[in-house]
Amino acid sequence: MSRAAIISAGLCLGLGALPALAQGVPTQDNSAIGRAIARVTALAEDLGVQQDKDRTESTLADVQADQLRVLEEMTSAITGPGFDIRALEGNADFGVAAVYPNTDPSPMNSRLFGEGRETVEMMIVEVAGEFAGAPGVARAGLSATQWRCLFQALIKQESRFNVAAESPVGAYGLTQLMPGTASDLGVDRYDVKDNLRGGARYITTQLNRFGNIPHALAAYNAGPGRVIEFGGVPPFAETQGYVRNISKFYNEYLAVVGGADALGTLSPSDFALAEYASISEAGVYYAADSSATTEQVINRLRAIILQIDAQPNAKAAWELNTYAKAEIGRILNLRVRLMAANQQREAAYAQHLVADRLAERDFMQMGVPE
Repeated sequence: MSRAAIISAGLCLGLGALPALAQGVPTQDNSAIGRAIARVTALAEDLGVQQDKDRTESTLADVQADQLRVLEEMTSAITGPGFDIRALEGNADFGVAAVYPNTDPSPMNSRLFGEGRETVEMMIVEVAGEFAGAPGVARAGLSATQWRCLFQALIKQESRFNVAAESPVGAYGLTQLMPGTASDLGVDRYDVKDNLRGGARYITTQLNRFGNIPHALAAYNAGPGRVIEFGGVPPFAETQGYVRNISKFYNEYLAVVGGADALGTLSPSDFALAEYASISEAGVYYAADSSATTEQVINRLRAIILQIDAQPNAKAAWELNTYAKAEIGRILNLRVRLMAANQQREAAYAQHLVADRLAERDFMQMGVPE
């Protein structure tokens, strides 16, 4: 019933209830009529409010029904069968353990990262210790510390502690091994520690053959045949200068090396060059290892992405998409380590430049004795 109809009906009822104030003469009570109209109007307004309330409740009920339906659909989507990530974690071709191992498998890792990062001096100490009991060391009457000093002096003369030093004739590494010599010694001259072991084996062999430092050093430089031929250090300027320089370095190290395993015995310029060369070489190999891993990373990510649209339900696709995001996190971790390796190289280079500048300053400040 419309509001107008309600008001009309109310008026009829209200007017019908008015008493006759005089017999035969109609009388209109306007006050009563006004009160009746007010009551009917209030009734109509209340009815309108109730109708609005009913419509609102109906709308809210529809909204709630839609929400419950969507919630049910969402619940169904996320409680159905999901994606079994074990198929990707343990993939035979590019499993996660192989591509993202818990510990970095790169052999260069020890030379690039960590507080205990392996320096050239530490490798010299290690290899010198391995050969401290060699027959040649004993025959030359050297203690473990003296032998370490001699070995370190030889390396300084040969390469200035540059792990990648290469001579015009093809000698390579800290101990400047020729290809044939390295092959005879059974070492990989491009591996830093193997190069050190090859040099240590060769010089201790000469110490054992000749029994003294000058002849052994001459044999290292010119060959044992020349030493035998001349009955001592050959009369070659290069060889004589070689023996003289190493003897000088040897005595300098004897004055500062407190034990066979002492560290911090290299001069600032030698240490800076050694670090720069070692970290640079390690960084190159580390980057090469990372490049090999990149192909596996790409294969894994491609396999994950291609499977997302092929999933039978939203839950499986959702889980696989989340797994893909986690995979990107793993990739970023690899990139961070590669960037860290490059930062190590840049820092070592800056240190090398500073050491060179300081050495130049000291040279320029030398005075002439009066």
